[in-house]
Amino acid sequence: MSDTYRPEFTHTDWLDHVDRVQAGGDRGLNVRFHDVEAEFDRVAKHVNALHKAVEAGESFLTLVPVLATPSGSQGWKQEIDGVTRESNLHEDLQGVMNLALPNGSEVKSLLVTGTHQGGGSLSVTLRARDIRDTSDAENLITVTEVNEPAEPQSESELLVVSNDTHRYYVVVGITSALQQTAIRLSCIQLRLRRSFL
Repeated sequence: MSDTYRPEFTHTDWLDHVDRVQAGGDRGLNVRFHDVEAEFDRVAKHVNALHKAVEAGESFLTLVPVLATPSGSQGWKQEIDGVTRESNLHEDLQGVMNLALPNGSEVKSLLVTGTHQGGGSLSVTLRARDIRDTSDAENLITVTEVNEPAEPQSESELLVVSNDTHRYYVVVGITSALQQTAIRLSCIQLRLRRSFL
């Protein structure tokens, strides 16, 4: 948007028994209505620019993975700037991380950065679950490759964050890991479309 909207049309009142209302002339109805029409065009230009700015309003939530593990589980080594799979383990691993997402924003993609070498299957899944636990968690987006963003595979109303009814979290899992499997996760990033409503 290049400038601030300033109205240009002002109506000059007609006077009873003085002004003769007619279609033509400098003060005629046609001129006045064309002036009003031009004013609406200027308003529309500014409203459309605002709409475009709102539509393009994307932001990123970038987090260091901090994983809680199920009771009795081991294998994730928490570091200051990420998590690493501990070496010499043959077991499957899981970890969970709570998220505080901006209410009303729409989740557009999930990216996990890091390294993954030596086999094993990685999955990082964004989930939403009813805060009353009345239904199962819904998988919203799953990443299976580090450094490759993933988008939702299906439409879900829960992609628009509703903190009053749902909680959001990420589950990180490794299956079929080998002794030489080396995984380091340094970042979990969500691309969000902001809501201004």
